[in-house]
Amino acid sequence: MKTLKELLELGMILEQHLFQLPKFSEIRPDDCREVLSWDGRYLLTGNKVENLKLYSYREWSQLIQRENFFNNELTLK
Repeated sequence: MKTLKELLELGMILEQHLFQLPKFSEIRPDDCREVLSWDGRYLLTGNKVENLKLYSYREWSQLIQRENFFNNELTLK
């Protein structure tokens, strides 16, 4: 994933292909919103080259749980 991120940042992979990146594992993350690619250990996330970020599956799961918690809190108010 790190190499894929670097290739995108260097412009070696065109941004127009950002949402067509390969998946390198059958282990799909629980939430795929903004997940561009994954390899079974890490997820590459973002919606443009300027905000690409790598997360471990655990980090991503924790982030999604926090976001869902806060979204549910806002919905209840």
